[in-house]
Amino acid sequence: MVHPRKTIGGIVIVSQNINELVKARESAIENAQIKARFLANMSHEIRTPMNGILGMAELLFNQIRDEQQKELLRVISQSGQHLLVIINDILDFSKLEAKETYLEHQPFNLVECVQSVVRLLTPQAEAKGISLTVDIPTDIPTYLLGDVNRLRQILTNLAGNSLKFTDKGGVQIALSLQASQETEALIRFSVIDTGLGIKPQHQSKLFRSFSQIDDSSTRNYGGTGLGLAISKQLVELMGGTIGLESAYGQGSTFWLEVPWEIADQNFSGDNLPVLDLSQMNALIVHEYENQESRRKLWHRLNYWQANVTQVQTLGLVMEQLQAGHDHHYDLIVVPYHHEVPNFYGHIETLREKMPNATIAIMLTAEELKRLQPWLAQNNLQGVVCPFTGNHILDELMAQLNLDNPGVNATMDLHQDRSKFKILIAEDTRINQKVIINQLQTIGYSAITCVSNGELALSALEQEHFDLILMDCLMPILDGYQTTEIIRDREADRQHIPIIALTASAIVGEQQKCLAVGMDEYISKPISMKALEKVLDRYMLKKIQLQGQGEPPLAVADGPWINFERLEKFWGSDQGLWKQMLLIYQEDAPLYAQELHAAIEAEDYEHIYNHAHRLKGASSSAAVEIIPHLCHDIEKLAQQKTTVGMDKIMTNIFEQLAQVQRLAQEFQAS
Repeated sequence: MVHPRKTIGGIVIVSQNINELVKARESAIENAQIKARFLANMSHEIRTPMNGILGMAELLFNQIRDEQQKELLRVISQSGQHLLVIINDILDFSKLEAKETYLEHQPFNLVECVQSVVRLLTPQAEAKGISLTVDIPTDIPTYLLGDVNRLRQILTNLAGNSLKFTDKGGVQIALSLQASQETEALIRFSVIDTGLGIKPQHQSKLFRSFSQIDDSSTRNYGGTGLGLAISKQLVELMGGTIGLESAYGQGSTFWLEVPWEIADQNFSGDNLPVLDLSQMNALIVHEYENQESRRKLWHRLNYWQANVTQVQTLGLVMEQLQAGHDHHYDLIVVPYHHEVPNFYGHIETLREKMPNATIAIMLTAEELKRLQPWLAQNNLQGVVCPFTGNHILDELMAQLNLDNPGVNATMDLHQDRSKFKILIAEDTRINQKVIINQLQTIGYSAITCVSNGELALSALEQEHFDLILMDCLMPILDGYQTTEIIRDREADRQHIPIIALTASAIVGEQQKCLAVGMDEYISKPISMKALEKVLDRYMLKKIQLQGQGEPPLAVADGPWINFERLEKFWGSDQGLWKQMLLIYQEDAPLYAQELHAAIEAEDYEHIYNHAHRLKGASSSAAVEIIPHLCHDIEKLAQQKTTVGMDKIMTNIFEQLAQVQRLAQEFQAS
């Protein structure tokens, strides 16, 4: 029999132990929160002066002409960027150790993610004279759900390490599908190098914190020794595994396998900018090993209303030229194939016949390096494949004097920037000076600067601004509180874009900014190029919205059917033309009615889809005007407004009546 006192005493002791455990847990949580706040503050304190150093160096670099002085500034900038990498490594490691790292769960373009890593590291590879390539099989899903920034960080760490320790040959990032279901995929990422390889006794050290193979690695290559440890913890946080295979003297393969949710394949995270290319004629040659790249380019050019012709082979293009077909093209896209007979001669003839066209040759990074003299000699643009997102357009549009894909060639960009009114809320004087100078260098001159949120609210009462650059941590009233007040006051008034400026590198900061109503997030140190890109996008959006009350309408006069385009699309068989137009006569009125019903219901997704379908059918039937009207509706649907759509629909029905009449006359002929 158990003695009662012993039983009661035991219960008391257990109760005390539980209380102590609860207190210990609460203390641990409090310590973790204190540590997280400390990390956030340290991040801010370290990155704020770095913004001043790097920002001023960038401004000075753009003002001086002496090459020796520029080289000194390059060293300052490169050293500052290297210091930031080390700081970020230490902060990332500390956050992981404190269990304060959270993963995002957003749709993203996997191919674009991998290509962005390649673009970032290509200069490093070129400086060493080695190749950096990508292998992405066609069975890999393009769109996934997850944390794209962390995946990019891991791949950059692994590929950067491989480049660091490879002196001959090259590095390849290869993807392979290990398993897949309808909504999930297990993907293996391999970073393969031809470097020295790693001895077996050293391999177990690599994923440990602050660990390198030996002290000479630190002296020769630098770094904190945290990159692989951070990558390992991030991969495990994603539910994946990481490892390596290496043979000393032969090279290494670092790999990770991560399970992903597959995003809706109709998702497009590319955020295509507004651009009118309706006056541009483009020719795309089909001979692509990467059909996805060709499809993406066609999609973008078609989205911007370019007149796109696709031809199966380069040989057919040459036959058309020899037959005397006088086609004018602004852009010609040709894949590099040295096996094609007389490839170089054909391209040189093409250049001779079309001296003003941009001729883009699609090739690998290795081919680009080898063929650079020939490309330069013949005024050709070499673009590395596979390309994704807007990267290809960035390069090609630059050749067409459209450096910013969101800028219409007819715009007076400097004049538009000078009228765009910007309010800066930033408490640090050096940062104020950096941002103001950056804006003025870009061409934004209508600037007001205040040092806290209270003064920002006062400025908004006195004057209208087109955009606010808001520092997050300020005295009196910080950026978060100020943004919430601005959003509360806006109610039904016009929305003012607010761009967060923060020196905090803590994950979750972006979500916090968006949660209080900020539109976007720029991390300090702020690069002038990043600032320019963001501001120009909002400026263009403002210009577009100003025209919303009276959307641009196509000219309502004929011709309603372009018979030259019909011949170009379908050949000279007029019987086939009549079949195509008969199908259009039957389908187009139904498409228009469905579009009108979607507009009445203010169903923006269906508005866009029905407008896109009518536009595509009209383009295929060589019907004029209607595709442009549908494009106007698509743009309004993306802005989630039906203002002006009724007027466009009236025009569409009028155009359809004219097309029906003309098609019936042609059928009877």
